Amino acid sequence: MRKGIMEYAILLILRHREAYSVDLINILKENDLIVVEGTIYPLLTRLRKEGLIKYTWVESSQGPPRKYYVITEAGRGYLDELRRLWVEMRDSVDLLDSEKPSWGDGCSRTGLEFAEGEYVISTRDDERFIQKEGEETISDEEEK
Repeated sequence: MRKGIMEYAILLILRHREAYSVDLINILKENDLIVVEGTIYPLLTRLRKEGLIKYTWVESSQGPPRKYYVITEAGRGYLDELRRLWVEMRDSVDLLDSEKPSWGDGCSRTGLEFAEGEYVISTRDDERFIQKEGEETISDEEEK
């Protein structure tokens, strides 16, 4: 999941400030989005090729010049779209994770549960069947 949101996270950072790649890595690590350099550089290259970010070279007192990345106007528009999609997805997952989901009170004609290595098939009239792999279906009535 972290790998899938890295693009969003990088654009979120760059909307506030320019950043050197090592700055980006450190900010992501500080926010528990652990990354390795091998992950971020190809992503930065792709975002740049897509016109979502750009960089400028800045002389460094500690070695060679550094690339400082900034978000572009196209990147800001794309970030708005990613934010909308993120909120929709987050809200959908939150609904699934709620203590009393709106969809949890209904009944289904047939359900399939997995219990102690057996498939338990239930029907609307609460008659239950247990079918183990390779065996005939046996109903609760036949077991008694």
